[in-house]
Amino acid sequence: MIKVGLLKHYTTVENAILDILGVSKSRLKKMGISKDFLSKEANKNMAIELPIDLVNSNMINPNYLGPEIVVLHEDENFIVMDKPCRVHGHPHFYSDQYNCLSFLRNKYSDNKIFEVGRENSERGLLYRLDYETSGVLIYCKNENLFLGLRNNFEKSFKTKIYQLAVEGELDVMGPVENFLAPSGKKGAKMKVLPHHDGLLARLEILESEYLPTKNISLVTVKLLTGVRHQIRVQMSHLGHSIVGDPLYGKEGERLMLHAKKYELQFDDIEQSFESGLDLFSLLL
Repeated sequence: MIKVGLLKHYTTVENAILDILGVSKSRLKKMGISKDFLSKEANKNMAIELPIDLVNSNMINPNYLGPEIVVLHEDENFIVMDKPCRVHGHPHFYSDQYNCLSFLRNKYSDNKIFEVGRENSERGLLYRLDYETSGVLIYCKNENLFLGLRNNFEKSFKTKIYQLAVEGELDVMGPVENFLAPSGKKGAKMKVLPHHDGLLARLEILESEYLPTKNISLVTVKLLTGVRHQIRVQMSHLGHSIVGDPLYGKEGERLMLHAKKYELQFDDIEQSFESGLDLFSLLL
């Protein structure tokens, strides 16, 4: 908690917080502050105690407590990380110290790189990887380049290769196409729709090797779109949920889904980034 002093009169504590911190009402609601406290009159010269996550809303904690993150590549435009599983890409609250942006904040003294995408919690991250998913994660240092790549994502990212292990013997190869929509409490999960509504999700299954002793298949896919959870929900829809998937299958030691390789193109420049981890080696 942090004490915040008021220098003028407000009709309510809620109005004082919204004015001083510039946060949204929805953000304030997520903090779980009681309605009775928010409705109190806020007198001049009084001090109010507020959660640090609210006071430092949309800021990145400089302390990182997660596993070591390998930097695969760095140049004037990008920092490419090998994200571990069960580490967030970006913080959901300031107190979150297990995320890739806190790792970068701790490692790099130049805070100018965090001005990219300043209004978004992801800052310069070009895409998201689920908390459970490991692999290549790219941070862009340049605002104009960041906007150009994000606004032309499917054209800019030529190749997105993922490794995964699924339950049972997968006998499907080639393109897989579904329409997805949020489902469950607060849209926490995605579901496949039986009709052409929702978000188009496309991937291509490139390789599949069945391991009969483990009753799993080692699968390589090329991701063609970027819908939330799409590989996880599409594989589950095929009847072969990803090993260790707590949402669409059975929880295990880890989700066996890994962003192996990303290739992008901009200004006639092509760059390829590949994870140092071979997911399949964990299972062979």
